[in-house]
Amino acid sequence: MPISKQLDPQAIEREKQAMMGPRITTIVAVFNGANTIERCLKSFVEQTYNNKELIIMDGGSTDGTADILTQWAAHIGYWESAKDRGIAHAWNKAIDKASGDWFLFIGADDVLASPDVMAHASAELQQGWDVIYGQLKFDGGPHDGQVIGEVFNPSKLRRRMCIPHPAAFHARELFCRFGQYDETYKIALDYELLLRKSDLRARHFRGVVTVMAGTGVSSRQLVRSLGEARRAQRTHLSDPAWRRELWYWLYRARSAIR
Repeated sequence: MPISKQLDPQAIEREKQAMMGPRITTIVAVFNGANTIERCLKSFVEQTYNNKELIIMDGGSTDGTADILTQWAAHIGYWESAKDRGIAHAWNKAIDKASGDWFLFIGADDVLASPDVMAHASAELQQGWDVIYGQLKFDGGPHDGQVIGEVFNPSKLRRRMCIPHPAAFHARELFCRFGQYDETYKIALDYELLLRKSDLRARHFRGVVTVMAGTGVSSRQLVRSLGEARRAQRTHLSDPAWRRELWYWLYRARSAIR
């Protein structure tokens, strides 16, 4: 007489997820982004990779952004439109809602570079790493056409943000161990988070992940960005004080010349 075995639904789901590859959550914070958010949404929906999730935090837009999100709601795992305390607060709320193994943070005026971005990246996302990142391409602005993102160098990270955040996949475990984004940072919040782990494990792979509008917050407020980065370096003692100050003033001088 054949023996029947009852299968555990949770075990089946775990096996199914493993076969699909790691779950990738794309997080978008937006405020009054009606002119660009639809392009961003479209680039996510067109991804050929299936084990993905989209979470959008709208800071209470008044320009019709919420209406657009309503139209695309079937493709969004979670979204809300409510006043927030800034980008860090929006990202933190999204992290609380996310079910992914890896988080990708992009702006409302950014787009994923091609439909196979996530499929390509999924093969690179391995346990044991904190951040795995590709390349970022600028579209418009003073850096139009420039592509950034190179092999990880810990010494460079100690003096400047050398990981292109909108092209970086962050392991869920990083936030579990070191906490969420610090709301006192308005621009360098991504940099401050990475500095919390002195032995950050980051790995680079070739290929453009995200195309970013050339007029992002950091581009418009470079001096403030440098100041926040300097504060993060002081907080986490990234380098001897004299070296931190030297690099800070060199970057200030370079930005003034440009």
